[in-house]
Amino acid sequence: MKKGTIQNESRFSTNMRQLRARFFFISPCSLFDMTICLYAMVIRILRSAFCARFGFASLYKYDSQLSAAFAEKQLLPYFDGEKYNFKDIYLPVPKVHGDKEELFCVVKDVLGVYLFNNDNYCWKYVDKLDKKLTEGVYLYRKPESGCEILVNAGDTVLDIGAWLGDFSAYACKKGATVYAFEPTPSTRNLLEKTVQYNAGSPGKIIIVPLAAGSETKACSLTEFLDFPAASGLINNDLQKHLASKREIQVDYIKLDDWVLKFGIAKVDFIKADIEGFERDMLAGAVNILKEHKPKLSICTYHKPDDPEVLSKIILNANPDYRIIYRNMKLFAYVPG
Repeated sequence: MKKGTIQNESRFSTNMRQLRARFFFISPCSLFDMTICLYAMVIRILRSAFCARFGFASLYKYDSQLSAAFAEKQLLPYFDGEKYNFKDIYLPVPKVHGDKEELFCVVKDVLGVYLFNNDNYCWKYVDKLDKKLTEGVYLYRKPESGCEILVNAGDTVLDIGAWLGDFSAYACKKGATVYAFEPTPSTRNLLEKTVQYNAGSPGKIIIVPLAAGSETKACSLTEFLDFPAASGLINNDLQKHLASKREIQVDYIKLDDWVLKFGIAKVDFIKADIEGFERDMLAGAVNILKEHKPKLSICTYHKPDDPEVLSKIILNANPDYRIIYRNMKLFAYVPG
């Protein structure tokens, strides 16, 4: 896709890509496993068709249990006692079904290139992979265009919506100092384990128990106890059927305020996946975009107009940015 062209994927194309992603395995599968995967796909199609419309909570629960069981089997080769070991990147073992399924997707999206392509984010490879993954990778390299959306040793990385710290652990392995923003208490328990497990990596992870928004204030957040990864300020139709949830008060902060308060001299990279609140985060980081010019890797699939709105905020803050769009993300960088 040409630079500056926004891709609006149809719902059918999105569903087909997400179904294909289920066959992007990370460990060998037997014929029985393939059959189970096909069955799980049928259940997921039924869930997508009927849960949001008719509120079949039991179908959602069954799909979650089935997906979690398959995820555990796929992740088993990486199990190392109390944690997972992904080539010296260590992550905790989630307890709830939703997070188990999410971890399987995350390993493919966040760590797949590191595991299976020698950490080479060449644009040709990433573009092909983008059609096979649920959400796609967070890094991108096209040196002929001056595009190096990579994490380097010595970088200061803001991981906004860190969850259990998958991207944080990767960046830490690369030698970066990572500020992992995660406001959800139950998720931070896992994130703390990730910090502990990766203490021997070249970089370091610092947990920031805050949400990033357009202003500094206290706000209500919905925490989904059976699927903490989906917790957020904005709820979609499917999330409404997650029965175990509670409203909690969290502190939001403008990243511009946070950088000044803690004397952060340079922000090199911002990664964000915050369930539809990405635009608010960027609106609170205008000075960072203008002065620090960090590389950006931002999810664009939570709201239909995310690509347009996020691009406008970025370019209004700093028109020197170049933006690359993919199915579920945008990458942005300032050349030179």
